[in-house]
Amino acid sequence: MSPVSSPSHLRFLRMSAAVWLCVLACACSDSAPTGSGVRMSAAQDQSITIDFKVNPDPPRSGDNTVNVVVRNADGTAVTDAAVTATFYMPAMPSMNMPEMRDVFQLSHTQEGTYSGRGNLEMAGTWDVTVNVSRSGEPLAKGRSTVIAK
Repeated sequence: MSPVSSPSHLRFLRMSAAVWLCVLACACSDSAPTGSGVRMSAAQDQSITIDFKVNPDPPRSGDNTVNVVVRNADGTAVTDAAVTATFYMPAMPSMNMPEMRDVFQLSHTQEGTYSGRGNLEMAGTWDVTVNVSRSGEPLAKGRSTVIAK
């Protein structure tokens, strides 16, 4: 029996094909949520809301713009915060891919809206964490997931 057709080699090929099909299905599914345009739960402080949106929607590999609106419980805009959006994709050792992390620095543009541009390295599912702080002290943190096309 040649090494190319050994049972372990065939199992590896089948498993690799299955992983790629799953990745493609997640990245290409129209019914999968993009996570863009969601209200994140603010873990540290329930009195602050974080509304998160990516443009384009759904996001894509390459350049994207993140818009975050930060408000107090009474609806007033938080205008003096430092806001970042961190996109994270875990490593996929079976596909020889390292973990990826892209941090978007957001600037206040108007009445509690913070915007910034960044680059997502590839299509796929990204975990997003939005951190809101003031004078170095954390105010709120929100989490979501986006699927970049």
